Amino acid sequence: MKPFENLQSFASLITQNVAAYMDAFPIESQTAESIHQGIATLIYKHVRIDLEDIGFSTAVTLAFGAHSAWINAFNMTVAGYVDSGWSEIRRAIEFTCYASKVVNSEKRAKAWIRQRTDIESRKTFSGSCHIPMAYVDDKYSYLRELLVTYDMANYYGAHGNLETFAGKYRHNQDNELLFSYQADKSIICLNAGGMILNGYRILQAFKRILNSKLTEVKEFDTLMHYIDNTIINLRIQLAKDNYNGVVPKHIVQFILHDSKEETNRMFNEMIEREKNRKKKEE
Repeated sequence: MKPFENLQSFASLITQNVAAYMDAFPIESQTAESIHQGIATLIYKHVRIDLEDIGFSTAVTLAFGAHSAWINAFNMTVAGYVDSGWSEIRRAIEFTCYASKVVNSEKRAKAWIRQRTDIESRKTFSGSCHIPMAYVDDKYSYLRELLVTYDMANYYGAHGNLETFAGKYRHNQDNELLFSYQADKSIICLNAGGMILNGYRILQAFKRILNSKLTEVKEFDTLMHYIDNTIINLRIQLAKDNYNGVVPKHIVQFILHDSKEETNRMFNEMIEREKNRKKKEE
């Protein structure tokens, strides 16, 4: 950064860096775009909204919120503002989890809407929707990848810690401390793939959450099949990069079958940490 650069230059860098990333990483860009179109198509074309169904219409509103936050998470990450990307993906996951709770519950939907100004609504909302303990039941297992990410985002995106500066400072040969307002390329690439995968998990979750009032189901299933394949291709490509072009067979099978073994292990560890934390507070 040049000394005393104006604020507008920071805004213009976001556009420039996103465009540069999209040009440099076509597989990632294609996959991210397919997810974006998938969520938008789900919300605006394949969902039948009945405003009298407060639970369902609130869940659709939360789907829009999750989509909006995910767009910000991806764009800010690939623009180099990775810490802001983590903050946005945290919000996107919250919207997704809350939608799973309100879609069939007018009481919870109204509690979410009124929580800021009504104490009883806040208690109802907090008691039934608190992350992560309100999602331990197996019927919410489809949210586990997102909940594991949420746990990470609490550290990397919600607090003022050293990791917030990852890829933004270094020492030169004269042992001087140099700063950059954008993370370096390696940090961006490492996090961008994760943001794309989280967008896919959000899309999967809302397909399930809003399933009761989907229209033109076969058409949407065809779109999902295409998106599923773009995700597999991306994960295989990322694995090739990680394993110098030769991906072990068990990793390939892990990707093709979308194994949840590692996710479940991380989720269970997170729940145990949360239980232990609550015990210490008692």
